[in-house]
Amino acid sequence: MSFKPLKNQSYYLAAKHSGKVLGFATPTVVNTGLTQMDLDEQNGNQKFVFVPFAGPEDSLVKDSPEGWQDHYLLVIAGARDHYLTVKDNSVVLARYFFPLPPDYKNCMFRLYPAGNGFYRIMAVHSKNFLDVWNADTKAGAEVRQHPLTTTDNQLFMLVPTQGQGGGSSPIPDKEYVKANEDLRNVALAVAGKVPEIGGGLTFVVGQFWEKHDEMKDLWNQMKEYVDERVKQLIDENDLRRLTLDLRAHVDNLVSICSDETEGLKGNNIDQILKDIHRTELEVLEKSPEKVFPYIIVLGTFIITVQHALLINYEILFGAPSKNAIKSRVNILNKSIEKYMAVLWHVKDELLKRRMWEIKEVPLPFTPDTVAIEDKYMTGWKMTMIKNTKEKTNEQFIYEQYRNQVMKQYSTDVDDHLMIGNVWKYFKAKLPANIEGDNADYTEAYKQGYEDIKNNWLKKSEVTIEIGIFGVMAAHTKFEAEQNKRITEVVIHSKDDRLCGIEVYYDGRSNGLKGKAGHADNYKLKDGEYIASVYGNSDGGINGLWLQTQQGHVVGCGRERATFFSADIVDAFNARLTAISGAYHDDKIEQLSFHWTYQDA
Repeated sequence: MSFKPLKNQSYYLAAKHSGKVLGFATPTVVNTGLTQMDLDEQNGNQKFVFVPFAGPEDSLVKDSPEGWQDHYLLVIAGARDHYLTVKDNSVVLARYFFPLPPDYKNCMFRLYPAGNGFYRIMAVHSKNFLDVWNADTKAGAEVRQHPLTTTDNQLFMLVPTQGQGGGSSPIPDKEYVKANEDLRNVALAVAGKVPEIGGGLTFVVGQFWEKHDEMKDLWNQMKEYVDERVKQLIDENDLRRLTLDLRAHVDNLVSICSDETEGLKGNNIDQILKDIHRTELEVLEKSPEKVFPYIIVLGTFIITVQHALLINYEILFGAPSKNAIKSRVNILNKSIEKYMAVLWHVKDELLKRRMWEIKEVPLPFTPDTVAIEDKYMTGWKMTMIKNTKEKTNEQFIYEQYRNQVMKQYSTDVDDHLMIGNVWKYFKAKLPANIEGDNADYTEAYKQGYEDIKNNWLKKSEVTIEIGIFGVMAAHTKFEAEQNKRITEVVIHSKDDRLCGIEVYYDGRSNGLKGKAGHADNYKLKDGEYIASVYGNSDGGINGLWLQTQQGHVVGCGRERATFFSADIVDAFNARLTAISGAYHDDKIEQLSFHWTYQDA
């Protein structure tokens, strides 16, 4: 799955329909039932750790063994030997002993992304899902296993217990993805604000910094959001120091703009930007990727304030001149270009750091052979013979794995940096013949803003290919269908191994790839799309499972092989729009998965 719980991080399981969390009323007493509870940050029985399941004959400390990478035990954070298990239809507390009990599969769970940060939690043995019974919103409601529904009482947000906000629910009032969309709309509203003579300064900060509180504390939201995937790359001490520094500048700006005394205040605001410039140079010349939540807020602050100085020039500085306006336009546009370039640098550095986690380790007694391991929470491993005259199948798999990681992690980084997309909406476009008269300037700015709306406001669809999964051999290739919707999938297996796949696009079959066997098929409903893809590969694709955002799963094949996940970051709510690959007889040799999502 695209979501990988951190090994030592505890989480609240917050129910979407009620905002309440799951927990145990009686700690460490076996057969106690799981219930829905009011949030209590001091209650350790509401906090769970996802422990990778190591198989029936192994310990729980081994990292991501083959065949079990997407299986988890849910253990109580304060009592690691107590875990969730399913007994009949109830979900109860059990205790772990060696060896595992005969019904060990009853304590294995999988996470299925459902969009917008929520997940379904499936009991592996029954393929039923955790369900707050009867969609009850009150504390004390029982949690059971239940067949798949499309209702919110089977949807849960996994909220890290450290750093989450207060209140009656750990679910953020506005998820980070929603905040991005809000800020985009706010940016457009501010960028389109034309000055009104005598209108005062309240709109300079009122709409952008006070009414929308998510801007004021955006760096905190971002830090919490990125903790899951890039926490180890952030310099917490620097981020904390810079956050306090910027907060002081924001407060100074609010104070100046809220001051109702007479007089031009532009120079005072300019001074704030000069004071920030010293910190800005230190950060940009150092390692911006280590404090990139701060960089995004800093860039947003500087660009919006410079924009306010431009469009409110007469109120802030007095009668404008042609040269003064042109200078302000130049300063603003250069700031936008500079911070966009910084974001590209940050993305490049984060990708480099991610790729550094894929290590080659020489084996002492076989000098031509190396072990390769991905240290970044995946557990991916393989051995490879080096210095061969012709490319080996292992070298092909290694190259493809790096390519897959680069593309998948790139979408993670794009998600983190998404808010920088608001900056372009502030770019000023003024005609060359402006003379500085306020009426002419206002009309010129209006026209420039209309150009921005017409050219930039449209969201575009992005398609990304994740693959190739499988082996180097590619006998009969098949291409992806373009600009169509997957409406049905049929997966064939023989002797517990994938042997064929047939995909329908807009209701028409693309043909059976491979051979027919035992068929598992699913026809998607209107509005339903495939949100997650995972499988197993060993000498080809041995098993494949496709899961929709409504929780339906189609797939079959062998699970005990090298696990792969073809998902991209959940925040984009990407939909699978095509599958390409290669096959030979009844063997699926290669598969690639094509995802489409809306760019911000």
